[in-house]
Amino acid sequence: MLSMERSPGEEPVFDLCAAHDYHPLLLWCRCDDRHEIERRLSLRRGRESEPECEASDGAVVDHLKGLWVDPADERCGVNAVPVLCYDTHRARLHWMRLAPRSVRELVDRALPHGTWTSAALEGLDGASP
Repeated sequence: MLSMERSPGEEPVFDLCAAHDYHPLLLWCRCDDRHEIERRLSLRRGRESEPECEASDGAVVDHLKGLWVDPADERCGVNAVPVLCYDTHRARLHWMRLAPRSVRELVDRALPHGTWTSAALEGLDGASP
């Protein structure tokens, strides 16, 4: 899944978080393997009337890539927003921008075991998406 430019609804979310001293976390789900993307799209073909299967063509993926805004510079008030990247093809997580330890521990407890390594959650493995 790709993130596009911020919609008008996203700005108020970060403003609300900053006003109440909440700390958002961005989870960026992505797949960079073109063959896997094509395989997933082919499974959607013929089911375009189902909302979750509307994007069944590579042109849609290419269009979304053109709208892409890298989340690395997201800010909430004066704080940088932590970004956790999940490679949906390799089932790997790594921090693009580390969250505080307390947040990493929450993520550790929330995610199903086997989809990550402790080193990845600590941002120590140097893995890239």
